[in-house]
Amino acid sequence: MKRGPKTAVGNADDDALQQEEAIHLPVQPDWLTPEGREVWAADIERIELGRLATARDSTSFANYCNLQGQIVRAWRLGETPPAAYLSESRKLQEIFGICGAQSRAQRRPPAGGTTKVFGRGRRAG
Repeated sequence: MKRGPKTAVGNADDDALQQEEAIHLPVQPDWLTPEGREVWAADIERIELGRLATARDSTSFANYCNLQGQIVRAWRLGETPPAAYLSESRKLQEIFGICGAQSRAQRRPPAGGTTKVFGRGRRAG
């Protein structure tokens, strides 16, 4: 019986494990609104730096850009955008890692603090 680390199932070649899939950015569709194009130009750099979306996500990212563009247009006109637009935009931003829960999840406890959330406030003894 052979001992030691096992090779990955289905990969007889060690080099196959080291290869990374090429990352292709989302492709901007021609049906984006002018406001959506502004949002695309502003957010595509964040997507590119974090490798947060690929060409498969083009339609979803374009929908986010159009939705965010509608929100921006409403604010520019002095109107309040519908709450559903704001909520859906926030959800899409979290999915794409632009902002939200993923960025907050990396916070560290204060120096000398504890990571035990439920251990706070308990009496000794």
